[in-house]
Amino acid sequence: MCAFLAGIFLGFWRVSWQNQGFSIVQERIGQNIILSGTVASPPETKEKDLRIVIEAISFNYSTSILKSQVYVMLPAGTKDEITRSDRVTFAGVLEAGFGNYAGFLYRPQLISVQKPRPPDVAWEIRTWFSGRIKNILGSKQAGLALGYLFGDKTLLSSELDEEIKIVGLSHLIVTSGFHLGIIVSLARKIFGRLSRQLAIVGSVALILAFTAITGFSASMSRAGLVASLSLLAWLVGRKFHPMRLILYSAAITIMLRPEYLTNVGFLLSFAAYAGIIFVMPLLEKYFYGSRPMSKIAGAFFPTIAAQLLCLPISIFFFGRMPVVGLLAGIIISPSIALVMALTICTAIMPILAIFTRALIEFHLGVIDFFASIPWGSAELSSGQPQIFLIYLPILVLLIYLFWRTDHRYRHWLKP
Repeated sequence: MCAFLAGIFLGFWRVSWQNQGFSIVQERIGQNIILSGTVASPPETKEKDLRIVIEAISFNYSTSILKSQVYVMLPAGTKDEITRSDRVTFAGVLEAGFGNYAGFLYRPQLISVQKPRPPDVAWEIRTWFSGRIKNILGSKQAGLALGYLFGDKTLLSSELDEEIKIVGLSHLIVTSGFHLGIIVSLARKIFGRLSRQLAIVGSVALILAFTAITGFSASMSRAGLVASLSLLAWLVGRKFHPMRLILYSAAITIMLRPEYLTNVGFLLSFAAYAGIIFVMPLLEKYFYGSRPMSKIAGAFFPTIAAQLLCLPISIFFFGRMPVVGLLAGIIISPSIALVMALTICTAIMPILAIFTRALIEFHLGVIDFFASIPWGSAELSSGQPQIFLIYLPILVLLIYLFWRTDHRYRHWLKP
């Protein structure tokens, strides 16, 4: 708890420091400016616009860097010119920002694009891989496959992106501890036979490589932090209590990037993880007691647990109550790991594309079916804080399950 409070304190200190840059941007609202910044994430094409987020910004070629982000919308035709990590310069009228963005530029003049030196090798690998999968599977199928694998929504069509929101499965298109869990388990199996230290080194190397390829997004930062803490506990031969693990990761995240507290990707990733480590073991103990959990339940319980805690966040940001989202998630989630594995293998052996495409088509069919149900989701007002009162009955349910099962988390969580 002390670590959590210290993280909050330092986080608020960083917010006050970053607000200085935010205020400088605000002073230039409505002015014609020249703005430079680094592309923070993969550019996203929606309808006729290319949407990018730039950070580490500066005005009028100044060497003074501001810790703020600006949202930029360009014509879609400029996509091939701009990629992640590029240093870009625009000229245009700066408009008021929204959310975590200090400012907004709508179709400014693109003055220059400077490629990073040395080049972003991880991004080039990802671009090659994405292009190969797109050529083999097709745009729509590749969009969903790469969304699962990298948490990348940029290749999703606007129609598919909207359907995913309607069904309430947006938390599946974010990189999370699920991805890193597979990587860490693989590294421990391969290198753990030699030594514990080598397994740690191999795991950390794979975590850094995967994070570099996917990008240091809010959800990926949370997943990498939790995986690193779990590895540290495994190295010294101890187990983390889930509450302690959550508090440590939250404290470090708030301390380093306090703006993530309002980032939908981070919140969905954090809620899904909390659901798996808090809710899932209660469900397992309640329905199975000391008996081993069936494979069917092992596939369904994580989905139920994750979606339960993600529900209020999804409603708050997207303004929809997914009535059938839980059922859709139960059908799709158990085979997501297989889709990810087949996608990687397909890039190496294209002959496997027939199986990969068939499984992805099944996912697309499920999403399309549930999204087309008239009563499949209820329209609500987004941004209403009272929506989080939904957590009260969820909390009551968890207290009841904890009381009935007398569960001890320390014995369930394995680092």
